Amino acid sequence: MRKKLTYGLLIAGCSLLSPPSLAAFIMNGKAAGNDAPLIKSTDPGAERFRGVGKLFAATHCTATLFSGEKTPDRNSPALVITAGHCVDSNMGTNQVIVDQAAPKEWKYIPDYFVDTHDNSHPVTVRRILYATMKQVDLAVLQLDKTYGELEQQGLFPLKLKKDIQAHNQSIELAHIPVMGVDENEQYLRHSLCHIKGQTPVLFESNTPWVWGTAYPVDCAGVAGGTSGSPVVEHEQSRIIGILNTTVTPGLTGCGVGRPCEVHNNQPYVNEGVSYFIPVDQVAMAITDDGKLDWSKLENNGTDILKRNGSWVTKSQVNGHDATWNITINDIANHIRYKAGLANETDCTDITGYGNSIATTTQPLSNLVISKKEGVYLLCVIHQDENGNWTPSSYASHTIHVIDDTPPKLKPEIEVEEKDDSWVVSPVSMPWELGEPWLKYGPLSSTDCEDKVGYKYYLMPARLSKSSSPWRFCTYGTDQAGNAGPVNKMDFETSSIKIDNYRVVAAWNFPLPKEEFLRRTGAISSEGKVFIDISDDKYLSLYTSPGSYEVPLKAGKSTAKVTLDVLKEHIPPVARTGINKEEKRDR
Repeated sequence: MRKKLTYGLLIAGCSLLSPPSLAAFIMNGKAAGNDAPLIKSTDPGAERFRGVGKLFAATHCTATLFSGEKTPDRNSPALVITAGHCVDSNMGTNQVIVDQAAPKEWKYIPDYFVDTHDNSHPVTVRRILYATMKQVDLAVLQLDKTYGELEQQGLFPLKLKKDIQAHNQSIELAHIPVMGVDENEQYLRHSLCHIKGQTPVLFESNTPWVWGTAYPVDCAGVAGGTSGSPVVEHEQSRIIGILNTTVTPGLTGCGVGRPCEVHNNQPYVNEGVSYFIPVDQVAMAITDDGKLDWSKLENNGTDILKRNGSWVTKSQVNGHDATWNITINDIANHIRYKAGLANETDCTDITGYGNSIATTTQPLSNLVISKKEGVYLLCVIHQDENGNWTPSSYASHTIHVIDDTPPKLKPEIEVEEKDDSWVVSPVSMPWELGEPWLKYGPLSSTDCEDKVGYKYYLMPARLSKSSSPWRFCTYGTDQAGNAGPVNKMDFETSSIKIDNYRVVAAWNFPLPKEEFLRRTGAISSEGKVFIDISDDKYLSLYTSPGSYEVPLKAGKSTAKVTLDVLKEHIPPVARTGINKEEKRDR
């Protein structure tokens, strides 16, 4: 628990005194829990986060007013920093957006405390100065107000800190989550958390996006809307990173909402963490007076690599060795590339790149990856139409996962019981298990282990009770197409009903008559079994005379009796032998 809060900014030449700790206030004044608490503008130290606001852009995000090392020119347009995917959630792996007009409806709303939001003034986002998902997930937006105009509203920029040394230290996150949050509580929140390590490679989504250095953190309350939030060191006010993604609970494998680290060249899900991207790249490009120096950023915005097919496959695809299956955009005349296991390949290091190859030959289309399981990284630098080569520090990159290991998970089976049938659905478990396969048939002749007869799941199966017993089978495949274990469920009727008629049943073993009566709630006279069950759930089960094999459940075992159904009321004389207690109960 901290004792004081240090401010790292100057206002009108006067140093701000350190106010009481907001973190200490939250720790002392509120019970610990899983959700990040809301903060008020009057809470101790809350003024530090006045420049953290809600961003209405391509999606709901959080953005922060920031500047360079020195006090910015009061007449310069103000800048906010957020996550790159907040600008375009479909941005390509190697795409860079530079100095484009922002859509007219984009807004940034600072001072987004729970007690001041009614007085907050939206600020129009004028331009997208920089946004990318290439190696980082960062964006810088220009507002239509100057730093001086925002200063008049009491809003002052935070500064960026580069070259952080992260060793499990405490951090703070100011954010505005909206997904799963009540509409009346979608305001600024504060999380106290810790850095839980560092990963050199992080990837996510269907593209997938691939980021360099990222830091896992254990911040509470992270949800949709938190993206773009500033991460600051404990007891500090400089931004060290931008929150970009989180590991969604309840899902499996790697995919959308499930970022994966690479450990020993294998994908690894670090359950329970979120990630932030360091702000070094932007920090080094911000001038002292708060402007963006594009010469220190990559400004080639075209993604030259186009993937054809999945980024995760078996080592053999359709009987052939798996290939990168990458097409090169015609903006590149020549390329040089290198590829290898992800933890052993550094795209920024020029060492290992091959000779120049004309892109007209599309050399990456049939380039074989490897027969060994693992995560592989492809690095490409290209020559443009002017003959200039991309430096290796800005190399385009993508990954491919070779996976020959079947998943261990089974699809779950959901059942909705109707009067006359069971409606049965297998449940996928993304991303380790995609949409499942299924088959069903008579219990006695359906072999779930035999893959013959399985079909891709499109709609639930409806199993008629009158045709039971049934066996339902399902299995799932992972993203590479490896089949997992089978899950199965048997369906048998265990009750005897008839529409407004009593059933006269000639007794037939295996159950003793007394046990049969106990399970069905029936009553009997000499030599016959009479079943009179008024529950209308199965009224349509037996609607015509005949002999029926009826299964009766007994714990995990089942037995059957033969019922001879007579389409007539049971004669009163047949009810002799019923004792007085039964008569009174009936």
